Amino acid sequence: ARSLGELDEQLTPRQVEHGVRYLQQLRRGIFYDEQRFDQAYYAGLGLPLLNGDATMYPIAASLAQSFDREMFIKPSKDEKAFDAGILAPGQTIEAFIAGQPQARGWIEEMAVIAPCKPIVAEYRFFVVERQVVTGSLYRFAGKANFNANIPSNVMSAAIEFAQMYQPHSVFTMDLAETPAGIRIVEYNCWNASRMYAADVAKVFYAVHDFVQENN
Repeated sequence: ARSLGELDEQLTPRQVEHGVRYLQQLRRGIFYDEQRFDQAYYAGLGLPLLNGDATMYPIAASLAQSFDREMFIKPSKDEKAFDAGILAPGQTIEAFIAGQPQARGWIEEMAVIAPCKPIVAEYRFFVVERQVVTGSLYRFAGKANFNANIPSNVMSAAIEFAQMYQPHSVFTMDLAETPAGIRIVEYNCWNASRMYAADVAKVFYAVHDFVQENN
C-alpha cells in the first residue's frame, strides 16, 4: 500500500494526520519474501520435506492433467491461491480447483503434486530469528485438534529444522509426524498464519522485541 487510506477508507482524523508514520510502522512488522516462501524454490534445498518427492506443475499448461491414483495437491506459493486437498483418480487439476470455494488468481500458479502419505499429527511452530518461540498441534488423525502440548521429540525436530532454512526473520513452519519420521510440511508468512493453540503473547512479544532491536 502507498497510503494508509488504501488499507481502510474509514480513518480517524489522527490516522490521516499521521498516516505516513503509521504505514511505516506497519511495514516494519511484515516479514514476507515471495520467492523464499515458494515451495518451488525451497524444494531444491535438500530439506526434509513431507512432499520432497513432489512434482511441480504449471497450472496454465496442466489443466487437463490427471492421475490413476489419489494424489495430494496444493499451490506452491504462500498466498494460497486454492485450498490443498486430494485429487481423485481421473480428476483433472482444473476440475479440482474449480471445486474450491476460495480459489482465486490460480491460473499462473504452480501446483505441488505428490503421492499421498500417512500422517499421524501436524504441528505449527512460530520462529523468530532461528528460535522456536511457541507451537501448537493443529491436526491429529486427520481431524482438527488444537493443543499447545508438544511432544518432546517433535519440539526437538522443530528446533533442529528451524536452523536449516529461514525464509525470513520471522516465519511459521508446519511439521508432520509420520511413520517415516518428522517432516516439514511447509513454511508460511507469520502475518497471515493462524495461531491455533500457540501462545499468542509469546509470539507478539518476540516479534515486538525483534522489530525494536533491528529498526
